[in-house]
Amino acid sequence: MAAWRRYCRAAEVLESRQSPLTVARQGGGTPTAPNKKQEPPYRMKVFFLSLPRPVKILAVMMVDTVLALIATWLAFSLRLDTLHIPTGDERSVYALAPILAIPIFVRMGLYRAIFRYSGAAAMVATMQAVMLYGALLFVLLLWLRLPNVPRSTGLLQPLLFLLMVAASRAVARFWLADTG
Repeated sequence: MAAWRRYCRAAEVLESRQSPLTVARQGGGTPTAPNKKQEPPYRMKVFFLSLPRPVKILAVMMVDTVLALIATWLAFSLRLDTLHIPTGDERSVYALAPILAIPIFVRMGLYRAIFRYSGAAAMVATMQAVMLYGALLFVLLLWLRLPNVPRSTGLLQPLLFLLMVAASRAVARFWLADTG
C-alpha cells in the first residue's frame, strides 16, 4: 500500500511539473485517473521515482560499478589495441576499480544529490571525485607493479570513467527532469 502511495505521489508530481516539496505543501492527494495516456517511458519514470531512496542509491552504485568495469576493459583494449580478455593479474585491476571508486563517491557525496535537481555543481563534484579516484588508482598501479598491466591503464581508465559517469548523470538528469 505504501508503494502504491509513493507511485501515485510521483505520478502527481510529474503531471503537475512541480517539485515534490510544493506538492507536499499543497497536500496533494492520490490521482484517480490520469488525463493523458501513460506511455511506457512515463510509467518507467514514475516507477523509478516512486522507489525508496536507498534502492535508488543502490541502483546508481550498481551502474557506477558496471561503468568502472567497462572503462577498465576499454582502457586495456585501447592500450593493447585489441579486444581485451582479462587474465591473471589483470583481473585485480578490474576488482580494484569499483572497490576504489564507490567509497570515494560515497565520501564525496555523489549519491546524496538528486539527479533531477543537479546541475553544474554536481558535475564539478563528479569530476573531483573521479580525479581523486584516478590519482589513487594510478599510484596503486605504480606501487603494485602488476605484470602485464600497462601503466597507461591508470591514466586511460579514469578518463574513460569520467566520461561515462558524467554522461550517465546527464542522461539521468534530463530524463528525470523531462527537459531533453
